[in-house]
Amino acid sequence: MPRYLVETVPREGPLGDLDVQLIARRFPEISIEHRFETNDERGRREFFMCTSPTEAHIRRWAAAVYLQVCGVAVATTRTDPPVPSTTGRSLPRDEFLNKET
Repeated sequence: MPRYLVETVPREGPLGDLDVQLIARRFPEISIEHRFETNDERGRREFFMCTSPTEAHIRRWAAAVYLQVCGVAVATTRTDPPVPSTTGRSLPRDEFLNKET
């Protein structure tokens, strides 16, 4: 199932775990893997990493939780093993192949 990174405007008051669990019963096809907030030059934002059949499911879920969605992106997963580098740290294969020498 596709994974999505969902950026939202945090709603007033905390979005409690109970809220998320209650909505999860209504949307069993959506699984929230991770949730975090950030506060930077763009302001306060909240992110969710979710699995869902489609983006439309994500948007319906967000509406049910009263979240204003700023953006939804498909989160890609790297399946290639890391490639050893000469710097002592492993680089993902794509980064290694695109690295300028």
